[in-house]
Amino acid sequence: MKYSVTHIDDPARREEALLRLWSSSNLHASDDPRHKYAWFYLNNPAGAATAFFLHEESAGLVGCCGLGSRIVWVDGVPQTVGLFADFAVEPAHRTALPALMLQRALCSGAQQQFPLTYGFPNSAAIGIFKRIGFPLLGSMSRYAKVLRHAKYVERVVRFAPLAWLLGAVLDVLARLRDRVGLLLRRRSRRLEWLPEPDARFTKCFERARGRYRFIGDRSTETLRWRFTQRPGRPSRFVVLTDAANDVLAYAAILQKEEGVALIADFLAVDDEALDELLARMIPVLRARGFGLATTFFLGPEWIATVLRSRGFVPRESAKFVVVGAGRGLSVPADALTSVKDWYLTEADRDN
Repeated sequence: MKYSVTHIDDPARREEALLRLWSSSNLHASDDPRHKYAWFYLNNPAGAATAFFLHEESAGLVGCCGLGSRIVWVDGVPQTVGLFADFAVEPAHRTALPALMLQRALCSGAQQQFPLTYGFPNSAAIGIFKRIGFPLLGSMSRYAKVLRHAKYVERVVRFAPLAWLLGAVLDVLARLRDRVGLLLRRRSRRLEWLPEPDARFTKCFERARGRYRFIGDRSTETLRWRFTQRPGRPSRFVVLTDAANDVLAYAAILQKEEGVALIADFLAVDDEALDELLARMIPVLRARGFGLATTFFLGPEWIATVLRSRGFVPRESAKFVVVGAGRGLSVPADALTSVKDWYLTEADRDN
């Protein structure tokens, strides 16, 4: 078999090719892939995405990988960077050489176009990315907090009536702990639920971004595109506001699994505001019927400390992050792999 990597300049042909390859690889099967294409490849406020295609001389196009754009603030300066997305290869061509050719061309193109590019490969691809100049930054840890305990107690206590009784007792204790934790909170602050972000979110991001050397844009426009214009499951936002009605912290909440509140993104102007947002939000999520709250994060330890202090327990780490330097990078390349300088959540992925 003879392989090569190519582009498709015509938008209609590119869309047709991507949709066919996504379908044959069972990618985006749960949603309408046409909506994903329009959202990520055409309507991104940071710029339209492109794609690289793997071509085999007798079979035609057999693989693809997207290269999208994101705004990342680097040392306080916004830069348009690359984001790898939608890697798919037809089953008959999933061998090392074709994958390496496609990824090598993808990384080379990204380095020529962007000052830095990052992506979320699976474990099998990490070695390939490292060999072509995209080392592993780390893995996003999954943090989970049980809100309703019976289902989880039943995994240990096989007698269902006893498990549900013990679960109910644990739920009561958790509610009491939540109420005690809220007694000393400032009454001037309050929790607010919104269907979409408003202008206050940009002000919150402007206050918060200086704490991190590398942080993806979380302005109102970007958050609307990422969460409310994204096809599929709708998101809602919970915000902590002060007496002046300014947003001190927010979280984007969506439900991918029944009874599980995914905190797809969160940000606060300081650790105290993040702690208070979680303290006030958790009882509300429980009251709304959620049995588990979960989030993914990679970044400084002080954020992980706040999560753990609110009862979020680190679980498995399965979302790897690679990052590589390109043309015009304003910081030393080795600075890219310092985990403590990054701020990454589900908002920074292409899903």
